[in-house]
Amino acid sequence: TALEGTQHTGRFQLVHDPAGAVVAQLQLALDERGAALLRLHHQARRFLEHAVAGFGIYQSPNRQLDPVLRELGQTRVGYAAQSQFVYSQHCKSLRGLGVPDDKIADIPSWSTSDKFTDVERLVLAYTDCLAFDLGRVPDAVFEGLREHLSELEILELTYITTLYLKHAVMSRALRTEYDDVDERITEIRIEGMEDFIMPVLGR
Repeated sequence: TALEGTQHTGRFQLVHDPAGAVVAQLQLALDERGAALLRLHHQARRFLEHAVAGFGIYQSPNRQLDPVLRELGQTRVGYAAQSQFVYSQHCKSLRGLGVPDDKIADIPSWSTSDKFTDVERLVLAYTDCLAFDLGRVPDAVFEGLREHLSELEILELTYITTLYLKHAVMSRALRTEYDDVDERITEIRIEGMEDFIMPVLGR
């Protein structure tokens, strides 16, 4: 059974030890009645500290990239990576920056929307290249960015967006927060369908 004082977060559990430090525990399901927990202790804290340091980098007042452009990248990459957690959190961040709801709602279909400026469309296109094409960026997209953004701003956009691609993938893999959902693609069993399918396949 789960340890007393644990907070379930999908495939992980977060445990507050007496000193107040948060320790990740990997839950390995053994049967319906319980699970074995592997304490990660020091190494887990190092990963958490590294993640928090990443938040500090992108939120620093020294960043040159417009926060709205940054959040467009983060929101779109959350959607592209199918992470409800990352997508939902950064929709809220955009709203906090004054972006209207109808514009936020168009992020999934940005390519057919008329609500985005030229530079915003380029940021969204670049984000799709990072998320869907794993960094394969057409020259036209990159040169378009260069017409609006400095090299430092492009570097910040690239780093922050791919940082959140990582967060999105990890959130889905570990089923944390809003990504703690069952697999949607499963077989739909239909009684007697095998008797119909096999002759059609010639077997």
